[in-house]
Amino acid sequence: MTRPLRVLILGGTTEARRLAERLAPRSDLDVRLSLAGRTSNPVPHPVPLRVGGFGGAEGLAQYMKDERIDRLIDATHPYAAQMSANAAHAAARADVPLLALRRPAWRPVAGDRWREVADAQAAARALGDAPRRVFLALGRNEIAPFAGAPQHFYLVRSVDPVEPPLAVPHAVYIRARGPFREEDDRALLAGHEIDVVVAKNSGGPAAYGKIAAARALGLPVILLQRPVLPQTAVMADARGSYVLVVNSSVPAKNVPELIALLRANPGKYSFSSSGSGASSHLASVLFNSMANVSAVHVPYKGSSPSVTDLVSGQVAYTIETVPSIISFVKSGRLRALAVSTAKRSAAMPELGTIADDLPGYEMSGWIGLMAPAGMPNELRARLSAETRKILQDPDIRSRFIALGLDPAGNTPEEYTEFLKRQNDRYASIVKQAGLKLD
Repeated sequence: MTRPLRVLILGGTTEARRLAERLAPRSDLDVRLSLAGRTSNPVPHPVPLRVGGFGGAEGLAQYMKDERIDRLIDATHPYAAQMSANAAHAAARADVPLLALRRPAWRPVAGDRWREVADAQAAARALGDAPRRVFLALGRNEIAPFAGAPQHFYLVRSVDPVEPPLAVPHAVYIRARGPFREEDDRALLAGHEIDVVVAKNSGGPAAYGKIAAARALGLPVILLQRPVLPQTAVMADARGSYVLVVNSSVPAKNVPELIALLRANPGKYSFSSSGSGASSHLASVLFNSMANVSAVHVPYKGSSPSVTDLVSGQVAYTIETVPSIISFVKSGRLRALAVSTAKRSAAMPELGTIADDLPGYEMSGWIGLMAPAGMPNELRARLSAETRKILQDPDIRSRFIALGLDPAGNTPEEYTEFLKRQNDRYASIVKQAGLKLD
Protein backbone atom coordinates (compact mmCIF):
# COMPACT_ATOMS: atom_id res chain seq x y z
CA MET A 1 0.00 0.00 0.00
CA THR A 2 1.28 3.48 -0.89
CA ARG A 3 2.08 5.48 2.21
CA PRO A 4 0.54 8.92 2.69
CA LEU A 5 2.46 11.99 1.59
CA ARG A 6 4.42 13.16 4.63
CA VAL A 7 4.12 16.91 5.25
CA LEU A 8 6.01 18.95 7.86
CA ILE A 9 4.54 22.34 8.79
CA LEU A 10 6.80 24.81 10.56
CA GLY A 11 4.23 26.65 12.63
CA GLY A 12 3.62 29.07 15.47
CA THR A 13 0.98 31.10 13.65
CA THR A 14 -2.77 31.08 13.17
CA GLU A 15 -2.23 30.17 9.53
CA ALA A 16 -0.23 27.09 10.50
CA ARG A 17 -2.90 25.88 12.90
CA ARG A 18 -5.70 26.45 10.39
CA LEU A 19 -3.74 24.73 7.65
CA ALA A 20 -3.18 21.75 9.91
CA GLU A 21 -6.91 21.66 10.66
CA ARG A 22 -7.71 21.65 6.94
CA LEU A 23 -5.20 18.92 6.12
CA ALA A 24 -5.71 16.66 9.15
CA PRO A 25 -8.79 14.78 7.79
CA ARG A 26 -7.06 13.80 4.54
CA SER A 27 -6.12 10.12 4.49
CA ASP A 28 -3.55 10.69 1.73
CA LEU A 29 -1.49 12.99 3.95
CA ASP A 30 0.58 12.40 7.07
CA VAL A 31 0.83 15.91 8.54
CA ARG A 32 3.14 16.95 11.35
CA LEU A 33 3.42 20.37 12.98
CA SER A 34 6.59 21.76 14.51
CA LEU A 35 6.75 24.66 16.97
CA ALA A 36 9.94 26.40 18.01
CA GLY A 37 8.88 26.25 21.67
CA ARG A 38 8.72 29.99 22.29
CA THR A 39 5.19 29.66 23.65
CA SER A 40 5.06 27.53 26.79
CA ASN A 41 1.39 26.60 26.42
CA PRO A 42 0.48 26.32 22.73
CA VAL A 43 -3.15 25.89 21.75
CA PRO A 44 -4.25 22.33 20.89
CA HIS A 45 -3.57 21.16 17.35
CA PRO A 46 -5.28 18.42 15.33
CA VAL A 47 -2.05 16.76 14.12
CA PRO A 48 1.02 15.33 15.88
CA LEU A 49 3.03 18.14 17.43
CA ARG A 50 6.79 18.52 17.73
CA VAL A 51 8.18 21.23 20.00
CA GLY A 52 11.75 22.49 19.98
CA GLY A 53 14.51 23.49 17.60
CA PHE A 54 16.26 21.33 15.02
CA GLY A 55 19.79 22.57 15.51
CA GLY A 56 19.87 24.94 12.55
CA ALA A 57 19.43 24.26 8.86
CA GLU A 58 21.63 21.16 8.87
CA GLY A 59 19.62 19.68 11.73
CA LEU A 60 16.34 20.35 9.94
CA ALA A 61 17.68 18.81 6.73
CA GLN A 62 18.78 15.70 8.61
CA TYR A 63 15.43 15.47 10.39
CA MET A 64 13.59 15.55 7.06
CA LYS A 65 15.83 12.84 5.65
CA ASP A 66 15.45 10.65 8.74
CA GLU A 67 11.67 11.11 8.86
CA ARG A 68 11.31 10.88 5.05
CA ILE A 69 9.45 14.17 4.79
CA ASP A 70 7.98 14.72 1.31
CA ARG A 71 6.91 18.37 1.58
CA LEU A 72 7.93 21.27 3.84
CA ILE A 73 5.64 24.21 4.58
CA ASP A 74 7.09 27.33 6.21
CA ALA A 75 4.15 28.87 8.07
CA THR A 76 6.26 30.64 10.69
CA HIS A 77 5.79 34.21 11.90
CA PRO A 78 6.85 36.98 9.49
CA TYR A 79 9.54 37.99 12.00
CA ALA A 80 10.98 34.47 12.31
CA ALA A 81 13.59 35.31 9.67
CA GLN A 82 16.21 32.85 10.87
CA MET A 83 13.75 29.97 10.86
CA SER A 84 12.63 30.85 7.32
CA ALA A 85 16.25 31.02 6.20
CA ASN A 86 16.93 27.64 7.80
CA ALA A 87 13.86 26.19 6.10
CA ALA A 88 14.98 27.37 2.66
CA HIS A 89 18.50 26.06 3.13
CA ALA A 90 17.36 22.74 4.63
CA ALA A 91 14.81 22.15 1.86
CA ALA A 92 17.53 22.59 -0.75
CA ARG A 93 19.92 20.32 1.14
CA ALA A 94 17.32 17.57 1.65
CA ASP A 95 15.80 18.03 -1.83
CA VAL A 96 12.35 18.57 -0.34
CA PRO A 97 9.87 20.90 -2.10
CA LEU A 98 9.21 23.99 0.03
CA LEU A 99 6.08 26.11 0.20
CA ALA A 100 6.07 29.31 2.25
CA LEU A 101 2.95 31.02 3.56
CA ARG A 102 3.78 34.73 3.60
CA ARG A 103 1.32 36.85 5.56
CA PRO A 104 0.94 40.30 3.93
CA ALA A 105 2.04 43.27 6.04
CA TRP A 106 -0.40 45.89 7.23
CA ARG A 107 -0.56 49.04 5.12
CA PRO A 108 -1.18 52.51 6.56
CA VAL A 109 -4.56 54.12 5.91
CA ALA A 110 -5.88 57.61 6.51
CA GLY A 111 -5.47 58.55 10.17
CA ASP A 112 -2.54 56.25 10.91
CA ARG A 113 0.52 57.83 12.53
CA TRP A 114 3.19 55.25 11.91
CA ARG A 115 6.93 55.36 12.30
CA GLU A 116 9.00 52.38 11.22
CA VAL A 117 12.25 51.54 12.99
CA ALA A 118 14.83 48.82 12.43
CA ASP A 119 14.47 46.85 15.65
CA ALA A 120 13.50 46.92 19.34
CA GLN A 121 16.62 48.89 20.29
CA ALA A 122 15.70 51.58 17.78
CA ALA A 123 12.13 51.59 19.06
CA ALA A 124 13.33 52.20 22.62
CA ARG A 125 15.42 55.14 21.42
CA ALA A 126 12.51 56.49 19.38
CA LEU A 127 10.46 56.94 22.54
CA GLY A 128 12.67 59.88 23.45
CA ASP A 129 13.81 61.20 26.83
CA ALA A 130 10.52 62.61 28.13
CA PRO A 131 8.44 60.09 30.14
CA ARG A 132 5.69 58.45 28.14
CA ARG A 133 3.04 55.78 28.66
CA VAL A 134 3.89 52.95 26.29
CA PHE A 135 1.92 49.92 25.18
CA LEU A 136 4.43 47.20 24.29
CA ALA A 137 2.82 44.61 22.01
CA LEU A 138 5.96 42.57 21.41
CA GLY A 139 7.09 39.06 22.18
CA ARG A 140 8.58 38.41 25.59
CA ASN A 141 12.01 37.90 24.00
CA GLU A 142 11.99 41.33 22.37
CA ILE A 143 11.27 43.73 25.21
CA ALA A 144 14.64 43.63 27.01
CA PRO A 145 16.01 46.77 25.26
CA PHE A 146 13.29 48.89 26.91
CA ALA A 147 14.97 48.39 30.27
CA GLY A 148 17.42 51.00 28.98
CA ALA A 149 14.60 53.59 28.98
CA PRO A 150 13.27 53.29 32.56
CA GLN A 151 11.66 56.75 32.57
CA HIS A 152 8.59 55.42 30.75
CA PHE A 153 5.54 53.54 31.98
CA TYR A 154 5.08 50.24 30.17
CA LEU A 155 1.95 48.22 29.59
CA VAL A 156 3.22 44.83 28.35
CA ARG A 157 0.97 42.26 26.72
CA SER A 158 2.29 38.79 25.93
CA VAL A 159 1.09 35.21 25.64
CA ASP A 160 3.59 33.91 28.20
CA PRO A 161 4.85 35.57 31.37
CA VAL A 162 7.78 37.95 30.98
CA GLU A 163 10.54 36.40 33.09
CA PRO A 164 12.49 38.12 34.39
CA PRO A 165 10.32 41.26 34.27
CA LEU A 166 11.67 44.51 32.88
CA ALA A 167 14.04 46.26 35.25
CA VAL A 168 11.96 49.46 35.25
CA PRO A 169 9.99 51.11 38.09
CA HIS A 170 6.65 51.30 36.31
CA ALA A 171 5.34 48.32 34.33
CA VAL A 172 2.07 46.40 34.16
CA TYR A 173 1.89 42.94 32.59
CA ILE A 174 -1.08 41.39 30.81
CA ARG A 175 -1.13 37.79 29.64
CA ALA A 176 -3.51 37.30 26.75
CA ARG A 177 -3.79 35.43 23.48
CA GLY A 178 -5.39 36.93 20.38
CA PRO A 179 -7.38 37.61 18.38
CA PHE A 180 -7.95 41.05 19.88
CA ARG A 181 -10.94 43.21 18.96
CA GLU A 182 -10.57 46.91 18.21
CA GLU A 183 -13.11 47.97 20.84
CA ASP A 184 -11.33 45.97 23.54
CA ASP A 185 -7.92 47.35 22.64
CA ARG A 186 -9.35 50.87 22.48
CA ALA A 187 -10.68 50.47 26.03
CA LEU A 188 -7.34 49.00 27.13
CA LEU A 189 -5.32 51.89 25.72
CA ALA A 190 -7.66 54.55 27.06
CA GLY A 191 -7.90 52.91 30.46
CA HIS A 192 -4.13 53.00 30.94
CA GLU A 193 -3.77 56.45 29.34
CA ILE A 194 -1.38 55.10 26.74
CA ASP A 195 0.14 57.73 24.45
CA VAL A 196 2.26 55.53 22.12
CA VAL A 197 2.06 51.95 20.82
CA VAL A 198 5.11 49.82 19.98
CA ALA A 199 4.44 46.72 17.87
CA LYS A 200 5.57 44.52 15.02
CA ASN A 201 3.94 44.73 11.61
CA SER A 202 2.67 41.18 11.97
CA GLY A 203 -0.11 41.47 9.40
CA GLY A 204 -3.38 39.55 9.56
CA PRO A 205 -6.56 40.34 11.47
CA ALA A 206 -5.79 38.66 14.82
CA ALA A 207 -3.48 41.42 16.12
CA TYR A 208 -4.84 44.37 14.13
CA GLY A 209 -7.10 45.57 16.97
CA LYS A 210 -4.39 47.71 18.56
CA ILE A 211 -3.58 49.34 15.22
CA ALA A 212 -7.20 50.29 14.60
CA ALA A 213 -7.55 51.40 18.23
CA ALA A 214 -4.48 53.63 18.00
CA ARG A 215 -5.90 55.21 14.86
CA ALA A 216 -9.24 55.89 16.55
CA LEU A 217 -7.50 57.48 19.55
CA GLY A 218 -5.04 59.46 17.43
CA LEU A 219 -2.02 57.70 18.93
CA PRO A 220 1.35 57.26 17.21
CA VAL A 221 2.54 53.73 16.48
CA ILE A 222 6.19 52.68 16.36
CA LEU A 223 6.49 49.59 14.15
CA LEU A 224 9.46 47.29 13.92
CA GLN A 225 10.39 46.75 10.28
CA ARG A 226 9.86 43.32 8.85
CA PRO A 227 13.02 41.30 8.27
CA VAL A 228 13.94 40.21 4.76
CA LEU A 229 12.78 36.65 4.21
CA PRO A 230 14.34 34.21 1.73
CA GLN A 231 12.79 33.55 -1.64
CA THR A 232 11.52 30.01 -1.40
CA ALA A 233 10.97 28.96 -5.02
CA VAL A 234 14.68 29.14 -5.95
CA MET A 235 14.78 26.81 -8.91
CA ALA A 236 17.93 26.40 -10.95
CA ASP A 237 17.19 23.03 -12.47
CA ALA A 238 14.39 20.54 -13.02
CA ARG A 239 14.59 16.92 -11.94
CA GLY A 240 12.52 14.14 -13.44
CA SER A 241 11.21 10.97 -11.89
CA TYR A 242 11.44 7.58 -13.51
CA VAL A 243 8.59 5.18 -12.84
CA LEU A 244 8.79 1.48 -12.06
CA VAL A 245 6.08 -0.11 -14.22
CA VAL A 246 5.03 -3.66 -14.97
CA ASN A 247 2.91 -5.23 -17.66
CA SER A 248 -0.68 -5.48 -16.45
CA SER A 249 -0.49 -9.30 -16.53
CA VAL A 250 2.39 -9.40 -14.03
CA PRO A 251 0.94 -10.53 -10.64
CA ALA A 252 2.53 -7.73 -8.62
CA LYS A 253 0.52 -4.81 -7.32
CA ASN A 254 3.32 -3.04 -5.46
CA VAL A 255 7.10 -3.02 -5.01
CA PRO A 256 7.31 -5.71 -2.29
CA GLU A 257 5.18 -8.07 -4.40
CA LEU A 258 7.40 -7.52 -7.45
CA ILE A 259 10.54 -8.17 -5.40
CA ALA A 260 9.01 -11.36 -3.97
CA LEU A 261 8.02 -12.52 -7.45
CA LEU A 262 11.50 -11.94 -8.89
CA ARG A 263 13.23 -13.58 -5.92
CA ALA A 264 11.01 -16.65 -6.27
CA ASN A 265 11.82 -16.90 -9.98
CA PRO A 266 15.46 -15.89 -10.52
CA GLY A 267 16.29 -15.31 -14.18
CA LYS A 268 12.74 -16.06 -15.37
CA TYR A 269 11.56 -12.48 -15.88
CA SER A 270 13.09 -9.80 -18.11
CA PHE A 271 13.26 -6.03 -17.94
CA SER A 272 13.69 -3.54 -20.75
CA SER A 273 15.65 -0.32 -21.10
CA SER A 274 16.18 2.35 -23.71
CA GLY A 275 19.72 1.06 -24.25
CA SER A 276 22.72 -0.39 -22.44
CA GLY A 277 24.13 2.26 -20.14
CA ALA A 278 21.09 4.50 -20.51
CA SER A 279 19.55 6.04 -17.41
CA SER A 280 16.64 3.58 -17.50
CA HIS A 281 19.13 0.71 -17.58
CA LEU A 282 21.12 2.08 -14.65
CA ALA A 283 17.92 2.71 -12.69
CA SER A 284 16.94 -0.96 -13.13
CA VAL A 285 20.44 -2.18 -12.32
CA LEU A 286 20.34 -0.27 -9.04
CA PHE A 287 16.86 -1.61 -8.27
CA ASN A 288 17.82 -5.22 -8.99
CA SER A 289 20.97 -4.93 -6.91
CA MET A 290 19.30 -3.35 -3.88
CA ALA A 291 16.35 -5.78 -4.10
CA ASN A 292 18.75 -8.72 -4.50
CA VAL A 293 16.92 -10.07 -7.54
CA SER A 294 18.05 -11.53 -10.87
CA ALA A 295 16.34 -10.70 -14.17
CA VAL A 296 17.31 -10.65 -17.85
CA HIS A 297 18.14 -7.27 -19.38
CA VAL A 298 16.67 -6.59 -22.84
CA PRO A 299 18.11 -3.35 -24.28
CA TYR A 300 16.33 -1.37 -27.00
CA LYS A 301 17.25 1.61 -29.12
CA GLY A 302 15.14 4.20 -27.34
CA SER A 303 12.25 4.39 -24.89
CA SER A 304 9.50 3.90 -27.46
CA PRO A 305 10.35 0.29 -28.54
CA SER A 306 11.19 -0.56 -24.93
CA VAL A 307 7.78 0.52 -23.68
CA THR A 308 6.00 -0.98 -26.71
CA ASP A 309 7.35 -4.44 -25.91
CA LEU A 310 6.50 -3.96 -22.25
CA VAL A 311 2.90 -3.20 -23.19
CA SER A 312 2.74 -6.28 -25.43
CA GLY A 313 4.10 -8.49 -22.67
CA GLN A 314 7.47 -9.29 -24.23
CA VAL A 315 9.17 -8.10 -21.04
CA ALA A 316 7.85 -7.89 -17.48
CA TYR A 317 8.99 -4.52 -16.15
CA THR A 318 11.04 -1.42 -16.71
CA ILE A 319 11.93 1.88 -15.08
CA GLU A 320 11.15 4.66 -17.53
CA THR A 321 10.31 8.37 -17.75
CA VAL A 322 6.83 9.66 -16.92
CA PRO A 323 5.93 10.88 -20.46
CA SER A 324 6.85 7.53 -22.02
CA ILE A 325 4.54 5.44 -19.80
CA ILE A 326 1.80 7.65 -18.40
CA SER A 327 -0.75 7.15 -21.21
CA PHE A 328 -0.41 3.36 -20.91
CA VAL A 329 -0.80 3.58 -17.16
CA LYS A 330 -3.97 5.63 -17.50
CA SER A 331 -5.40 3.15 -20.02
CA GLY A 332 -4.64 0.22 -17.70
CA ARG A 333 -2.20 -1.51 -20.06
CA LEU A 334 0.68 -0.88 -17.66
CA ARG A 335 0.69 -0.78 -13.87
CA ALA A 336 2.78 1.88 -12.14
CA LEU A 337 4.26 0.75 -8.82
CA ALA A 338 6.46 3.63 -7.60
CA VAL A 339 8.65 6.53 -8.64
CA SER A 340 12.43 6.45 -8.57
CA THR A 341 13.11 9.75 -6.82
CA ALA A 342 13.60 10.11 -3.08
CA LYS A 343 10.41 12.19 -2.88
CA ARG A 344 7.10 11.80 -4.63
CA SER A 345 6.67 13.32 -8.05
CA ALA A 346 4.25 16.17 -8.70
CA ALA A 347 3.49 14.50 -12.04
CA MET A 348 2.16 11.33 -10.36
CA PRO A 349 1.62 12.31 -6.71
CA GLU A 350 -0.50 9.23 -6.01
CA LEU A 351 2.57 6.99 -6.29
CA GLY A 352 4.92 6.27 -3.44
CA THR A 353 8.65 5.93 -3.93
CA ILE A 354 10.80 2.87 -4.47
CA ALA A 355 12.72 4.09 -1.42
CA ASP A 356 9.62 3.45 0.69
CA ASP A 357 10.49 -0.25 0.35
CA LEU A 358 14.17 -0.06 -0.56
CA PRO A 359 15.56 2.69 1.71
CA GLY A 360 18.33 4.64 0.01
CA TYR A 361 17.17 3.99 -3.54
CA GLU A 362 17.14 7.16 -5.63
CA MET A 363 17.46 7.83 -9.35
CA SER A 364 16.40 10.91 -11.25
CA GLY A 365 16.92 12.55 -14.56
CA TRP A 366 17.61 16.25 -14.59
CA ILE A 367 17.80 19.27 -16.84
CA GLY A 368 20.03 22.14 -15.78
CA LEU A 369 21.19 25.49 -17.10
CA MET A 370 24.94 25.57 -17.66
CA ALA A 371 27.26 28.48 -18.43
CA PRO A 372 30.85 28.80 -19.69
CA ALA A 373 33.41 28.35 -16.93
CA GLY A 374 34.78 31.85 -17.43
CA MET A 375 31.47 33.67 -16.94
CA PRO A 376 31.83 36.52 -14.37
CA ASN A 377 30.27 35.74 -10.99
CA GLU A 378 27.98 38.79 -11.15
CA LEU A 379 26.55 37.68 -14.48
CA ARG A 380 26.21 34.09 -13.33
CA ALA A 381 24.34 35.21 -10.21
CA ARG A 382 21.96 37.36 -12.25
CA LEU A 383 21.32 34.58 -14.78
CA SER A 384 20.60 32.17 -11.93
CA ALA A 385 18.23 34.61 -10.23
CA GLU A 386 16.31 35.34 -13.44
CA THR A 387 16.02 31.63 -14.21
CA ARG A 388 14.61 30.93 -10.78
CA LYS A 389 12.16 33.79 -11.22
CA ILE A 390 10.91 32.36 -14.51
CA LEU A 391 10.46 28.92 -12.98
CA GLN A 392 8.21 30.39 -10.29
CA ASP A 393 5.59 31.14 -12.94
CA PRO A 394 2.66 28.75 -12.38
CA ASP A 395 2.20 28.11 -16.10
CA ILE A 396 5.87 27.29 -16.60
CA ARG A 397 5.88 25.02 -13.56
CA SER A 398 2.77 23.17 -14.75
CA ARG A 399 4.41 22.51 -18.12
CA PHE A 400 7.47 21.04 -16.45
CA ILE A 401 5.30 18.85 -14.22
CA ALA A 402 3.33 17.62 -17.23
CA LEU A 403 6.65 16.35 -18.60
CA GLY A 404 7.38 14.52 -15.37
CA LEU A 405 9.87 17.14 -14.19
CA ASP A 406 9.84 18.71 -10.72
CA PRO A 407 11.61 22.09 -10.54
CA ALA A 408 14.25 21.68 -7.83
CA GLY A 409 15.70 24.49 -5.73
CA ASN A 410 19.39 25.23 -5.46
CA THR A 411 22.03 27.90 -5.87
CA PRO A 412 24.80 27.62 -8.49
CA GLU A 413 27.11 26.33 -5.75
CA GLU A 414 24.62 23.69 -4.63
CA TYR A 415 23.98 22.68 -8.22
CA THR A 416 27.71 22.17 -8.75
CA GLU A 417 27.80 19.95 -5.68
CA PHE A 418 24.74 18.06 -6.95
CA LEU A 419 26.51 17.35 -10.25
CA LYS A 420 29.54 15.99 -8.40
CA ARG A 421 27.34 13.66 -6.35
CA GLN A 422 25.53 12.50 -9.50
CA ASN A 423 28.82 11.74 -11.23
CA ASP A 424 30.01 9.67 -8.27
CA ARG A 425 26.68 7.84 -8.05
CA TYR A 426 26.49 6.91 -11.72
CA ALA A 427 30.14 5.87 -11.75
CA SER A 428 29.43 3.47 -8.91
CA ILE A 429 26.42 1.95 -10.70
CA VAL A 430 28.31 1.60 -13.99
CA LYS A 431 31.16 -0.16 -12.21
CA GLN A 432 28.72 -2.42 -10.40
CA ALA A 433 26.97 -3.37 -13.64
CA GLY A 434 30.29 -4.03 -15.37
CA LEU A 435 29.40 -1.72 -18.26
CA LYS A 436 32.12 -0.78 -20.77
CA LEU A 437 32.30 1.40 -23.84
CA ASP A 438 32.07 -0.54 -27.09
